[in-house]
Amino acid sequence: MNTTQRLMTIAVGALFASCMSVAHAGYVNLNNVSGNLWEIQFSPITLTMKSVPNAGRLDWLVFEDFFAANSTANGEESGVQSISISVNGGAAVSYSVNNPIGTLNFSFGGIDPNDLFINIAGDNASASALDTVVVTQNGTGVQFISTDVPTLNTSWNGQVAFWNNNSAPNNLAMTTENSFILPEPATTALLALGLLSAGYARKRRAH
Repeated sequence: MNTTQRLMTIAVGALFASCMSVAHAGYVNLNNVSGNLWEIQFSPITLTMKSVPNAGRLDWLVFEDFFAANSTANGEESGVQSISISVNGGAAVSYSVNNPIGTLNFSFGGIDPNDLFINIAGDNASASALDTVVVTQNGTGVQFISTDVPTLNTSWNGQVAFWNNNSAPNNLAMTTENSFILPEPATTALLALGLLSAGYARKRRAH
């Protein structure tokens, strides 16, 4: 295999790897379905519970500082929504979600109006300190209605937490906080395209 062929092979491999990374890396999308109807889509999110007393119930899944500006209107659930939660590799259990969803027009317990969140209905999901929790969307995503959805924060760092509506001393507290891995396929794709260009130029010079 000559140099050009090796470069082409590396480039194709890099492009393939970048495509594969999209499937396995984390993502969170907010889509406007129509009018005031919005949809939150995300790949499975893995979080580790903080080591704090009574960090039991997983009440709201919070995407911190997801929006660039504060919301002035609460989001409302659209239809029957649910997400699945697995603890320490156990079977995933489906939990309904309810109002409010997506946006909030006031601050409390570490939640701000520029956060995006999913309210887990019934407060029945639970985990202990240091447990590994995996949250998965069901269907196409979680939909909500809001007349005011702020612009997305272009520098969002993927910080995700559970808000815990537990008894004192942890009332209105974030029970876990992790950085969600965000995809960066563009960098790999640019490298692959550069290698392809170099291989093509070398091949032209050879002829």
